[in-house]
Amino acid sequence: MEMKVATAIIDGDILSYLCLAHQDPPYNGFKIHQPGVVPEIIKLELLEDYIEKSYNRFIDLIDEMVEENFCKDYLLAFSGDNSKLFRTKMYPEYKATRLKPEGALMTLAPTIRKRLVSNNIGHINDTYEADDLIGIWATNFIKKDKDYIIMSIDKDLKQIPGIHYNINKKEIEEVTPEKARNILFTQLLTGDSTDNIKGVPGIGPVKAKKILGGIKSVKLYRELTENTYKDYYGKDWEEMYILNMNLVYILRNTKRKFHWDDVL
Repeated sequence: MEMKVATAIIDGDILSYLCLAHQDPPYNGFKIHQPGVVPEIIKLELLEDYIEKSYNRFIDLIDEMVEENFCKDYLLAFSGDNSKLFRTKMYPEYKATRLKPEGALMTLAPTIRKRLVSNNIGHINDTYEADDLIGIWATNFIKKDKDYIIMSIDKDLKQIPGIHYNINKKEIEEVTPEKARNILFTQLLTGDSTDNIKGVPGIGPVKAKKILGGIKSVKLYRELTENTYKDYYGKDWEEMYILNMNLVYILRNTKRKFHWDDVL
């Protein structure tokens, strides 16, 4: 008999969209991933049934993942409203270029989320994204030497060392502190086009790997990334460095944004 000791830390944003996509939307001839198509008028009971099925699917998926990975319990994180996030207030163009989900996904994901939070199944904070809540929780587990498994499909979460479970692939990966650091500083250089984070223009994953390859110490990561910013941004390098770091960095505690002492 397996001993259940780990806590599952689950990305609720990802899971809510997966659950909605899993169900057939109650629209005649309307597909969730069919941009620009206006759905026909539907009966209220069909919509309510769709929401209920998606909600139940969400609960079933959590139970399945927790059971399959021998977890004793779980924490479920949701992002706050994008307009209220600390990153948006710091940089109004944050995620401004991101395409919004169409149709049922756009309309109903917040409904599922609110219901889960109101039933004390999930957690939400207007200031933070789900990634930040996950980073804060995982860091607390690390400090207390307790086991956890991060469950998502989001590559950004691999800034956090530990065991990661890919929800889609149903695969486990161990992310070492060394790999987590490399992912953070690679993102600092490359930015993230999906979230409209600039990074250093002209530097993609290949160039970033050449710059950062073989590095292990935080001191050297800092030196090389700062020099790269100086070369591109000139006198504005420090402002851009701090901005981009705060945008890509997943929080480790609620008292401050990025801090060098928090880089594990």
